[in-house]
Amino acid sequence: MIKTPRSEEFDVSDPATFDAADWVALLNSDQAADADLSVFEAWAREAWARQEGPNAGEYVAHQQLWNTLGRLVKNPEAHAILRPPRKSRLTRRIWIGLTTGALAACMAIAGLVTVYNS
Repeated sequence: MIKTPRSEEFDVSDPATFDAADWVALLNSDQAADADLSVFEAWAREAWARQEGPNAGEYVAHQQLWNTLGRLVKNPEAHAILRPPRKSRLTRRIWIGLTTGALAACMAIAGLVTVYNS
């Protein structure tokens, strides 16, 4: 069963409507309460009791993905691969503007020195 991503934010107010990915996210967050755990246990018992449903396998797959992503977060090689290349902060337009401004300041100082020495 392929599910489309939800557009609304993650809502923890009704755990009875959670799917496997929701449970993995909630149980690995700091928002899980004792009441949530009892609802999850009921959901898991029902999911594993009827093996024809996708919930049990989906939960295991999502938890494995969560664990893998957690390991990647701590892996510097993964950061090097996933991090986009840094763009130069000094674009050509900024460089030309800074150069022009510096040249104008030098000319103004030279003009003041010339007027002052006359």
